[in-house]
Amino acid sequence: VLTLMTFVTPIRYVLFVSYPPGLMVDYAIVHPMFETVTDVCESSPGVMLGVQDDGHAIRYHSDCRVIANNFLLTQQHGEKILELNRLLALQPAALSDAEPAVDYVLVHLYGLYRRTPEGAVASSVEELRAVNPPLFSALALDGDIPGNYELIRELRLEDERQLPYVQLFRVHR
Repeated sequence: VLTLMTFVTPIRYVLFVSYPPGLMVDYAIVHPMFETVTDVCESSPGVMLGVQDDGHAIRYHSDCRVIANNFLLTQQHGEKILELNRLLALQPAALSDAEPAVDYVLVHLYGLYRRTPEGAVASSVEELRAVNPPLFSALALDGDIPGNYELIRELRLEDERQLPYVQLFRVHR
């Protein structure tokens, strides 16, 4: 009994915990979109623009290429992060003419909720705009969607804001 009591306390915090897929909350948020990403990239592979955190998951789930992901090993990888950040800072219309050519955009809004002593509180549109790339803010928050962008699928919040928090666009050039 004493031996059993020794192990009960440490393992109770491990056995009955629900972990998100990939042990990453951000991956769990975007995960429902990856079936669509797989299908789209299988039928028409191309370059998919998304934040570096989503880059590895895009590659894992599809045949689409990404500009950068979190596997930062060389100077070239660092340069790709700078290139990615430059593209994410553009407005949607400017991205259409930018190089390298982007075929798809995976919008993933961060900071949907913020923690307070009282618990989680929904972030305002202004707060979301402050923590997300200009490209994502324009597409998801402002609805600034040029005619050459085709919305393939979106996931919306199920709260009073009803904002899209994950969107997949095809960019027609």
